[in-house]
Amino acid sequence: MNQFKKIMLMLVLSGLYSASSLASDFTGQWTGEKITEGDKDKVSMTIWLNESEDEVTGRYCLIYQNGSRTDCSGNDESNIHGRIKSKGIADINFDSWFGGKNGEALLTGKGNQLSWRLIAKPQGNESYIPAFFVLHKKKDNVSDVKFTKRLLSKLYGLTIINHCNDFHSDCNKLDLLLINKSTNDVAMLSGHLNNENYSFATKDGLNHVSISDGTVHTIFNGKEVSETVTGQ
Repeated sequence: MNQFKKIMLMLVLSGLYSASSLASDFTGQWTGEKITEGDKDKVSMTIWLNESEDEVTGRYCLIYQNGSRTDCSGNDESNIHGRIKSKGIADINFDSWFGGKNGEALLTGKGNQLSWRLIAKPQGNESYIPAFFVLHKKKDNVSDVKFTKRLLSKLYGLTIINHCNDFHSDCNKLDLLLINKSTNDVAMLSGHLNNENYSFATKDGLNHVSISDGTVHTIFNGKEVSETVTGQ
């Protein structure tokens, strides 16, 4: 091998090494779920993270009590901030969307797996935070949620998350974050958009929401209501 080829080979290998060493251990969308002891509760967790130099920022969405309770935000606001202490390991501080502050956790990322280990619960309002959770990478992108629609009625705040990225066409991949404004009860429902009509339900089938022609019809925690809805 002549000198020129040796130099080119060294440059290529060096480039491959640099690319692998710069690969992010945390950036992406991570999801996981588990059944609690006694098969009484299904818990799911999604974390969106962005790694920049030695910092990690992002947010989480936690769904528990078989979908009847959520600890989520309907927008892109961050509630996770931390620093990378060594390769694949980050110390983070986080706030619960229920209002609890200054929780601490240790994140360990390796390949397509991320582990969450709780160090300290948030102070303040009651919250459910898992002590240990294993998640797997769903997307390399920080977030696949690009389109949201926020609506208000007298009783509820509603945030529709569109995973088809288009509110002008039919879509069967929608989520709805429903919040009772007086009690702060929260539910996450899945649904679809068809001919400008929305329909959502929780997995247990107990809670339903339909939206059509400026009216929202809700069956939530046994209470059935029809109201005018406004928003963007």
